[in-house]
Amino acid sequence: MSGQKRQISRKRLMKVPIESNNILIVGFGKIGKIKANKWLDRGYSVYVKDVNFFDLMLLNKGINVADDISRKYFTIEICTPTKQHAIVFKNIIKKYVFSYIIIEKPLCNTLEELEVFTSIIKKQPYLEEKIFVSEQYFYSTILDIFAKNRCFSLNGIDKIYIEFSKNRLEDNAKGRFLDEEILGYGIELPHILAILRYLGIPLDEFANGIFENNIYIKDLENHDYSIEILSKVRKMLIQINSNLGSLSIKDGKLRNRKNETIRIARIDDTILIFDPHPKLERYKSELINGTNKIQISDDMIDNQITLLEENRVPRGCDIISAIKITKVLLGLYSDCNRIYV
Repeated sequence: MSGQKRQISRKRLMKVPIESNNILIVGFGKIGKIKANKWLDRGYSVYVKDVNFFDLMLLNKGINVADDISRKYFTIEICTPTKQHAIVFKNIIKKYVFSYIIIEKPLCNTLEELEVFTSIIKKQPYLEEKIFVSEQYFYSTILDIFAKNRCFSLNGIDKIYIEFSKNRLEDNAKGRFLDEEILGYGIELPHILAILRYLGIPLDEFANGIFENNIYIKDLENHDYSIEILSKVRKMLIQINSNLGSLSIKDGKLRNRKNETIRIARIDDTILIFDPHPKLERYKSELINGTNKIQISDDMIDNQITLLEENRVPRGCDIISAIKITKVLLGLYSDCNRIYV
């Protein structure tokens, strides 16, 4: 196992959190509802703040309540659209008492907003132990099993192939999150970069080794596009594909598009299939190596909450790492080749 991998997997020893059974969810779209229900299932008092609500809503009782700034929160989850992350974050740290803030990925999608986060952390460094980005693949059980139990090392690896694809056109039409600023580079790429970091690949080496970075666009207005990135890191070829609409691009060629969700990482002959698995029930992931298969429960959001409760969040989810990942995302989008098909 590489030194980078050991650094990322080591748990952080943080300050003891405040005693509170309260959770605040800011933004009540799809991910906000998922997070809220996870906390409710664990017996927390879940408050929700959304543009559609005048006050806070206490979900446990289905009633509106006053926004009492003396109320203490164990965790505040920022589940708003990405373009609102910075302003919401600034307001939260001025107004509320909390142990942790969890921000949905990506942290932000403009250089101006990135500077907001960077400046705040420089001025208030104690926040480093309190602010995390909800990058769920740092909580993946199947990824952890692969990295640890198979004595994984980058030495001798020839190719890493990662594909995260889903036809999002129907979701887009219903108003689900769209990234107008960096397009598909803000959708699945943060997850993919997290997996690379988890495997011990420094993002600067990945970025410096890129020799293909293409976004294939069929309909920009409707966000119908695919992304393919190729990088050479040491002696490894790293190939990334993310088909987010009606297209399927691989090796620069248009292929038949299947409507299934694909979340797969192939490290030489080993295959990791993440939730949602096309053939297994929800929250199940699979590791395949030859005839050997491991299928295991892999509820990454639930894993995240458990580690947060135990005051031990993996490195890689902290705000400093999130700032580094965001810089890479912005660079990838800035340098991409647009190919219209």
